[in-house]
Amino acid sequence: MSRMFIALLLSTISLSAIADVSVVKKEGVKSDQVNSIKIIYDGDITAREVIQLISAIDEANNEYTNVKEIKLYINSFGGSIESGYLAYEAIKNSSIPIVTINAAMVGSSATLLYCGGKKRLSLASATFMLHPAATPNTKQEYLKNNEIEKLSKSVKDANEKFKYVYQQCTNIDTESLDKILFSEDYSKYLNIDEAIKFKLTSAKETGIIPTQISYYITNKD
Repeated sequence: MSRMFIALLLSTISLSAIADVSVVKKEGVKSDQVNSIKIIYDGDITAREVIQLISAIDEANNEYTNVKEIKLYINSFGGSIESGYLAYEAIKNSSIPIVTINAAMVGSSATLLYCGGKKRLSLASATFMLHPAATPNTKQEYLKNNEIEKLSKSVKDANEKFKYVYQQCTNIDTESLDKILFSEDYSKYLNIDEAIKFKLTSAKETGIIPTQISYYITNKD
């Protein structure tokens, strides 16, 4: 029998209500023997997947108390800013410190997850993307003043979340940050060296490590 087995969380473990998460556990390992956990988040930032992520974090904190840190690998172009901010707070306040790692792309609202890490690392060829928030239009040909104000407020509120988080996890000055969050003309695509310069990340990670417990979260097609 293989030393590793894949258990769908749809079955008997505590995340059974979350249908699109899978977990790999080392066979025979007891909860108090677990000392290494990773989570791989690959896909859009949505309410569903963020709840899955928070559930995995909560399970790790409750079940595996001897783990010193959780490694969270992120590959995402972004998605919901509100869900991204929720994930940021959960990652930041995890009892077990979470190390966030850019596994390929961390863009838009995915940067909020990334910034929640106690330590932030990046694989060598990964890319970061910072840009302004956007909101869906009303699909109307003509807009009234109140409709324009409503759309404007939605974008402003989202950009305030970006600004608040970026002020915690980068050294980008306020003027430059305001430009980034105003127009795509000022959006930034950063490689690892540039991300280190802006204090967004601190160092290179050598690869994706094997762990005793591994959670996998992705969007359902």
